[in-house]
Amino acid sequence: NAISLKESRIIISKDSDFYNIYLTKCEPYKLIIISTGNIRNKDLEVLFNSNIEKILEAISTNFVVEITNTSLITIL
Repeated sequence: NAISLKESRIIISKDSDFYNIYLTKCEPYKLIIISTGNIRNKDLEVLFNSNIEKILEAISTNFVVEITNTSLITIL
């Protein structure tokens, strides 16, 4: 979180603790939370690659973006 805040970096994580921390402390700087459940790395890579433009657009105007198996959700 400290590096994210200091260098305006985006954290990408499957750990819901990051989301909970963001709600209470507004940390990290920006967060992409992956809530796909168990997914193979190859399938996750395909999910990212097929939605990269939408992901970049969403995170450029929001602070938290959630990626599921079927949707991209802008939260904050």
